This record gives sequence, C-alpha cells and structure tokens, in this order.
Amino acid sequence: MNHDSLYIGIDGLDECPEMERKLLSDLIALVSRAQNAPGNIKMLVTSRREKDLEKSLRGIARLDIKPWNVESDIAAYITMRVSQLSQNFDFSKPREQSIAAEICTRPKGQLLPSNSI
Repeated sequence: MNHDSLYIGIDGLDECPEMERKLLSDLIALVSRAQNAPGNIKMLVTSRREKDLEKSLRGIARLDIKPWNVESDIAAYITMRVSQLSQNFDFSKPREQSIAAEICTRPKGQLLPSNSI
C-alpha cells in the first residue's frame, strides 16, 4: 500500500452545473499548481471540451482522447459482455457476433433514447 499519495478521480466534469464546475475547476487548478502541497497528489479528470473549463484549467496537462483511441477497447469490452450475457440467454455464436457488431456500430458519443436500446 502506498500511503504517501492521494489519488483523486473526477469523471464527467462537463456534466456538472456551471457553478459547480467553476468551483471544482478552481479547486483542481489550485491543487495542481500548489508547489508545497504535502504528500503526492495525482488527479485524473474527465470531461468533454467546454470553454469555461479550458479557460480555468489552462496550463494543466491535458490528454485529448479521440473516439478512435478507444474503439478497440470498447469493442473488446462489448464482445466480453455479450459473451457473458450469452451464458444467461443461450445465444448462438453468430447471434453473439451480430449483437456485438450492432452495438459497436451505434452512433459514437451520442446518447440514445432508452427505448431504442
């Protein structure tokens, strides 16, 4: 165990209301720029690009992840989950492959209404 480090993960910062986003981004900027902060603090923050976040987090290291960077990981995850579901629903191998292919070709990064899933 590593007790000398603090790991903080914030997912979907862009989904917060703008006032909360401002408070969180200010806190993130403050922590990341602190020179004499006690201990070792590591942060991972995920968000879609938003002008207010880009402005408040300017100068902080950023990794732009594009859909093609994660497509193979998503496809592998979908294939694994469909295989697990197949054990419960007794899908044939071609049916498994058909379901996985259908899910993998859905619109990238767009939410679908729950009745279309």
